[in-house]
Amino acid sequence: MQTKKTGHPHQYDGPGNLRCTVKKLDRHWSPNSIFIGSAFWLLALLALYFSVNFQAKAADNKSMPVIDTSTTKLSEKGRYEVSFNSMAGPIEINTIHEWRLTVLSVDGTPIDGLSITVEGGMPMHDHGLPTAPRVTESLGEGQYRVEGFKFQMPGHWTTTFNFIDTENFNDSVTFNLML
Repeated sequence: MQTKKTGHPHQYDGPGNLRCTVKKLDRHWSPNSIFIGSAFWLLALLALYFSVNFQAKAADNKSMPVIDTSTTKLSEKGRYEVSFNSMAGPIEINTIHEWRLTVLSVDGTPIDGLSITVEGGMPMHDHGLPTAPRVTESLGEGQYRVEGFKFQMPGHWTTTFNFIDTENFNDSVTFNLML
């Protein structure tokens, strides 16, 4: 039986006998080109994954609430206007410092004689302050010295001041800090 060559990659070998002649793989696909091609597609898939993931996180961040970092606030029950300032200037990481807390009535009258406790921490990390700040002195005119503040890492911190007045009225205020 004679084989007819057609110039096509298939070879005709008589009626009903179509046979494919395959060129050797090593001429077209060397191990290096297979590796480079696989690496390209892997990187393309990773880029697509991270692009979609980044866009999803960016969309989530747009819906996050804005954190109020004001240093003067009305107390939770609306009885006091409270403000603070750091005695040493800007609040620094890993430095123990003191604050001056000012407590006024809503009409601006200084409030003295309060019993004040201090709490704080990082809400996103679910841990408290590394120190136990406390009011060490009433300075008069509604001002109190608070000593022992330390923030050991950057991020969102809260400090809460709890007040009890001479009539046993409870109130509190929470300040947000972005360090």
